[in-house]
Amino acid sequence: MKLWKKAVLLLSFLILDIYFSRYLKIIDFTPSFPLLFVTMVGISEGRFAAFVSGFIAGLLFDAFSLSYFGLSAFIFSLVGIGIGFARKFITQHHPLIYAFFFVFPAVFFSDLLRFLFLYLFGEIYPFAPFLINSLGRALYTSIWAIVAFVFLLRKEILPEEMEGESAI
Repeated sequence: MKLWKKAVLLLSFLILDIYFSRYLKIIDFTPSFPLLFVTMVGISEGRFAAFVSGFIAGLLFDAFSLSYFGLSAFIFSLVGIGIGFARKFITQHHPLIYAFFFVFPAVFFSDLLRFLFLYLFGEIYPFAPFLINSLGRALYTSIWAIVAFVFLLRKEILPEEMEGESAI
C-alpha cells in the first residue's frame, strides 16, 4: 500500500470514528475504525509499518479525544506489532478469517489494555459492563472489517497466484 493511500485511509477512518461513529452506533456499540486501519496495515505491510501506523493513528486519535494523551498511541502500536507478527500465520485469505482472528482480538485486547490502565490510575469501572461492551464493540468492528477487506484490502494482500481464484 502506498504512503498516500495509507494517509488518505487513516484520515478517512479517523473522520469516520470521530465524527460519524455516533451515527453508526448499534445499541451502545461503536466500531473502532483506527484499530481497523492498524490491522489492515499490519496484515498488508507487516510489523514495522503497523507499529508506525498504530503510533500515528493513536496520536491523532488522542489529539481529538479527551483521554490520556499517548495512551491510544501506545495501545495501537502494541496491537500493530501483534498483528504484524501474527500475519505470517495466515494460510487463507478470507474476510471471516481476517475479521475474527485479527480484528476481533485486536479490538478486545485494546479495550482490555485501556481498562487496565484506567483501573490502575484510579478510574474504577465495573468489569461486567466493560466485558459486554468490549465484546460487542469487537464483534461490530469485525463486521466492518469484512466490508473493509472485501472493498479495500483484498487486492493488497492476495498473492498474484491467488488473485484469479475466488477467496471470498
